[in-house]
Amino acid sequence: MQRSVLFAVAALAAAAIAPTPGESRPWGDGYFPNLPVITQDGKTLRFYDDVLKDKIVVVNFMYTNCPDVCGLTTARLSQAEDQLRDMVGSNLLFVSLTVDPERDTPAKLKEFADSFHLGSNWLFLTGKPEDIRAINSKFGERSTSLDEHRQEVVLGNDKTGEWMRNSALGDIDRFVMDVRAMDPKWREQMHTQAPNAAINTGYQLSSEPGQVLFKKMCAPCHSIGVGDRAGPDLRDVTQRRPREWLTHFIMDSYKMRREKDPTALALAEQYKGVLMPRLGLTENDAADVIAYVESQSSKLATHQVTAPSDPTKIGGSFTLVDHHGNQVTERNYLGKPTLVFFGFTFCPDICPTTLYELSNVLGELKEDAAKLNVLFITVDPERDTPEHLALYLSSFDPRIIGLSGTSDHVAEAMKAYQIYARKQPLKDGGYTMDHTASVFMMDAQGKYAGTISHRDPASVMRGKIRRLLDSTPPEAVAAKPLP
Repeated sequence: MQRSVLFAVAALAAAAIAPTPGESRPWGDGYFPNLPVITQDGKTLRFYDDVLKDKIVVVNFMYTNCPDVCGLTTARLSQAEDQLRDMVGSNLLFVSLTVDPERDTPAKLKEFADSFHLGSNWLFLTGKPEDIRAINSKFGERSTSLDEHRQEVVLGNDKTGEWMRNSALGDIDRFVMDVRAMDPKWREQMHTQAPNAAINTGYQLSSEPGQVLFKKMCAPCHSIGVGDRAGPDLRDVTQRRPREWLTHFIMDSYKMRREKDPTALALAEQYKGVLMPRLGLTENDAADVIAYVESQSSKLATHQVTAPSDPTKIGGSFTLVDHHGNQVTERNYLGKPTLVFFGFTFCPDICPTTLYELSNVLGELKEDAAKLNVLFITVDPERDTPEHLALYLSSFDPRIIGLSGTSDHVAEAMKAYQIYARKQPLKDGGYTMDHTASVFMMDAQGKYAGTISHRDPASVMRGKIRRLLDSTPPEAVAAKPLP
């Protein structure tokens, strides 16, 4: 479905549930009980006054011992939160209500939240059982047993009285649009938005059957080659685990833990807070996922990850166009340390995962993020126009700058950074790009300061970036870029 259609559908869907003038607000003032709730940090809040009042909220229902999709739903919502970074904290709050308040203490909820590296703008709430059940009941969560609790998500805008049910397990881009559509200002901007060619850009889909399953079911918790997330990195997992074991674990990890499988128990101990859920995958589904992970692991072996042959020559002059349509050179980014990553928007795994990790780092840096440039330079200018880059980067931190240009200008930038890139034909007649997958760290004067490999765990990436910032004198960051 084209993005323009998604914008329209999302806006109309939210508008359809808005109360008309003179219409009562069924979920308005007095509907939600203002009962005390306790956050994962042990803080006591009044549910309506402190959680819902005048806010846009994304509410889901979960419990930490859930054997099914609570963890997956949380991971999918975490992906949505990353895309909604511009709204989170200002007028958007994520709220997870336990359906098992007897066991879900603040400490257990904290452990669960920390497994997904979630920030302060996501509340996990518990409290007295009778209070939590009274609150959940108002959202329609009235299940009498844990395995029957609602998996759907409730989106709401208390100020306008708009509420709707949704799911985080479908198309994540559509879900993000539905959340944005809860904001009347956003809907107004969409109705008046000027035509943009990037909106009508289609995306190439992989012919590998396991890709869709992996992206939807596995990628929220696992990466392939860029470090652990809520669960372990799956790169070369078929070399570490027998294929039969992987198949059984994907199909029913809970059964393997019940049967005291030592590897399954060790993984549960290592990745505390969230357990691999039962996803209802068949043996064929598991085989497709394993084949996809194996193929992506194999592709990673072809990416260039060795250190530059002559680091003193990394970097140099370039003339490109940023994703806002402005012509820029390397001189525009002097005065701050800069991270430079070469990739392409049709990349199936490494590029979006690296940008996802860089977005997380920028979010964690808070005000220090303003002291850093992050550049994403395409190796595929034939398809990655500035307009297309703008659309693609809208899913990541807005401080990441996309750069493209003519084939010659991009080739000059690649030469300056000693970048390897080559087209690889696909069976369907299209192509992918085999390319250097490292992030280059440049100091405030534009000199090479080190490399981040896509194989580095997230903690190593964060440490390298922190050291780069700490090694930069304040006066260097304060200096203006050269014209």
